[in-house]
This record gives sequence, C-alpha cells and structure tokens, in this order.
Amino acid sequence: MRSKGKTQMFKHNQRQRGFTLVELLVVIAIIGVLSSVILVAMTSARAKSRDARRLSDVKALQGAIELYRDGNKGKAPDALDCLVGTGTGCTGNAFLGRIPDDPINESPYLYSYARGGATGVESFKYYIQFETETDTTHGAAGAYCATSKQIVARSGASCTTE
Repeated sequence: MRSKGKTQMFKHNQRQRGFTLVELLVVIAIIGVLSSVILVAMTSARAKSRDARRLSDVKALQGAIELYRDGNKGKAPDALDCLVGTGTGCTGNAFLGRIPDDPINESPYLYSYARGGATGVESFKYYIQFETETDTTHGAAGAYCATSKQIVARSGASCTTE
C-alpha cells in the first residue's frame, strides 16, 4: 500500500508544477492587448513626429527664402534649388545645406511664386504647400500653405488660388 500512496502523491505533485491551458491563454491575451495598445500609441507618435519635422522644414524654407529675397531686391527664388545655390538662373548665396523633403514620400515640398499687383517687396509672393497627418498648433490635419507672413489651412486646389 505504501507504493500506491507514493505514486498518487507523485502524480499530484506533477499536476501542480505546470500552468493550465486557461492560464496560458489568459496571459497570451493580455500580452496581445498590451502590444496592440503600444502599437497604436507608437503610430500616433510617429505621425506627430513627421508633422513636427514638416513644420520645422517649412519654417527653415521660409527663413531661407526671406534671406534670398533680402539679397535680391525682394524677388522670390524661381525654384527651391536657388536656396542651395544649384539652380539655373539663380543669384546669391546658398542659404540651406540641402532642400528638405517630406518625411513620408521623400519628395520636395511644392513651391511656387508669383508676381502680384503690388510694387516692391510685396509684389513677389511665394507659396509652400504641405500636408499634416495630425492636428498641430496651426489647426486640424490637412493641407496647408506657407507664405512669408503665415501658415494657413489650404482651402483651394493649390496655394496660388487662395
């Protein structure tokens, strides 16, 4: 009889050493929920980071364009390449080391300029078009236009139709 008691006790100890299937499934479910929450938070943080870079790039472009205009009697550059001193028909110095690109598609920001009806420095207007993915200090996510004076939400098909 002793051998029977030891065998039953041994079997009882074996069952208590491992985890049940239900316990394992609960732990896996908790890990899945936590990882999905973290993934969503990381995606949002990345979008905000890209928007911060866009705004920083546009402000750098605005500053470089204004420096270009100061040295060129108020005329805006024909193309963004003029800001790095590589554009054809450009005058003046290089004001940027490189032309910034959009963080997602790595293409340059859309730039255009036009001569308005005013005279002097105000006669040359430039526009930089960009889009944000999240809400920023300038407003809700969407299309924006940057000029020498401000950054505003774009309402038309392009900045020049504002």
